[in-house]
Amino acid sequence: MKAASLTFGKLLMLTMVSLTMMVSSPAQSQQVKVQIQEEKTVEGAQVESTGGPVDPQVVINPSFPGSMSYGLSAGQARLTFSSGSARTMLSIDGQLTFPGVQQMPLPPDKKGKPRTGVQSTYTHQNKVVVTQIMEVVPGKVSDKVKPGTPRKMNALLVRYLVENKDTVAHNVGVRMRIDTYCGNNDGCLFASPKTHKDQILNGIELKGKQVPDFLMILENPDLKNPGFTGHFTFRMGNKYEPPTRVALTSHGAGENGWEVQVIAANGDSDVAFYWDPRPIPPGAKREFAYAHGVGIASTVGSEGPVQLLFGGSFAPNKLFTLTALVEDRNEGQTLSLELPPGMECLEGCETQPVPAPTDDGRSVVLWKVRVQKLGTYTLRVRTGNGTIYTRMITITPAPMQQSRLVIPERLPRRGTLILPPGQQLG
Repeated sequence: MKAASLTFGKLLMLTMVSLTMMVSSPAQSQQVKVQIQEEKTVEGAQVESTGGPVDPQVVINPSFPGSMSYGLSAGQARLTFSSGSARTMLSIDGQLTFPGVQQMPLPPDKKGKPRTGVQSTYTHQNKVVVTQIMEVVPGKVSDKVKPGTPRKMNALLVRYLVENKDTVAHNVGVRMRIDTYCGNNDGCLFASPKTHKDQILNGIELKGKQVPDFLMILENPDLKNPGFTGHFTFRMGNKYEPPTRVALTSHGAGENGWEVQVIAANGDSDVAFYWDPRPIPPGAKREFAYAHGVGIASTVGSEGPVQLLFGGSFAPNKLFTLTALVEDRNEGQTLSLELPPGMECLEGCETQPVPAPTDDGRSVVLWKVRVQKLGTYTLRVRTGNGTIYTRMITITPAPMQQSRLVIPERLPRRGTLILPPGQQLG
């Protein structure tokens, strides 16, 4: 240290005071400078998953004979009676029709990857346009399997887009009736574990909020020994209306045009899903979706946008928090945190479901993370559909600030001023 002995008419004793961003004393944590840079967001696919990899091999066998119909099997196990056993009916201003339109293969996705499925369009008097898109998508992974197990392409997603191109409103609805089959049983029955626990469903209609997220299709009417199983998935995200009604009935049930009689299967089961007619204003649209397959289908649609907020300390071995705020979350939306070497996740490390929104309308997901050493890190938050939010975080020692000199209230007549390195008297 440099010393200077001074005599003053009125002596001033000068005292150094440390400022913010100075490196703290050894008893305190190290102060650091943090720069957080937002990288370009990479958009994911349109089909939201529950996280984890996808096995690209298609394990169901859809058939598309035209007229907005399909058949479905998985290996030797059938999920419909025949190739065209799932049949679409349209109701437009009270007029019922089976749309006899051609099905065309789906174009590749945004990344150029091929898709398995078809689309078709029916136009009613150049005023109402109904587009059906059917595509094989990943199913969800069971909670019982090992984390990281690839999701299988084992569900057929069926979507409808109904557009009113006219200058007046039109009443439009869609019905799907399916001659069901499961494994080797033409009279398969159903179960809804979440809404009808320990029950076999037969000859019943579910309406409104009674329509479950999914239905199990049972080869054997025994919940403990169901044999081969399939699933219908009804709630496909906020963008799509679930069926208004779901009728579990018999293939021999009569129908009064739109309405299918609800009776017991009696060895030959059918289902009917209704999106009941309602007015579509000029220029407006309705969108419907469900899925049919071996697995429970992943949710569909663009996910709610994510805002990332940081808090806490980025000093080595201290704790910082990462909070994700999700607006207008999609049903089943998930978030995963991906950390580079040198950062350690302490809480919330697994893939997290986005919870219901708080009072301000946003959902909150929280992680707690520790930095092991100074450096530059790339941190990523990945949504279930593959959208990636990236932040580059640079952590360096806080720079030494210029010292500030102050005059105490009481002054001695003589003193010795000890200056730190680099300080000089002006």
